[in-house]
Amino acid sequence: KLQFLYLIEEGGRAQPVRGARADGRGPRVCGWAMRTQRVILHVDVDAFYVACERHRRPDLLGCPVAVTQQNSGGFVAVSREARAAGIRKGDGIGAGGHASLSYFKNRPDALMAAVKAKCPELVVLPMDTDWYRTCSRGIRDRLASADFGAGGGAPVRTVVEQASIDDYYLDATEAVAA
Repeated sequence: KLQFLYLIEEGGRAQPVRGARADGRGPRVCGWAMRTQRVILHVDVDAFYVACERHRRPDLLGCPVAVTQQNSGGFVAVSREARAAGIRKGDGIGAGGHASLSYFKNRPDALMAAVKAKCPELVVLPMDTDWYRTCSRGIRDRLASADFGAGGGAPVRTVVEQASIDDYYLDATEAVAA
């Protein structure tokens, strides 16, 4: 999903474009602004670990899914279906995490047993860091090779900078100018 649209002025200051929307409606960037500023898109993959698991296992589409740390530290990602059932990131902690983390001391509803009682159909999967890195590289490569041109002319590529396993910045200045 597109979260932010920034114009980067000469000198490196980032200015958010007010009213920018992922659906393309909102302000347009053109003319004089394109000569002095850069258009930077921020791409953040929603529930990245769940999305990776669903890519590997399409049978999980539409099911409530949570990905958990191996150390009983709680869920690192939950699907929209799980969120609709009241499951949150951080829920699913073990007894050790419940006892040692002050945030969870008064939250018995965050314990795995309580979470499973709230959402019995919840599929809980362990993290698979190697798989997530593979998926992340695939996303980065697809963004880097995508043609963002208006069509009919030479392909317009963007410069992609990866900020984390599921965050990417795209310099789309040339694509917007095309």
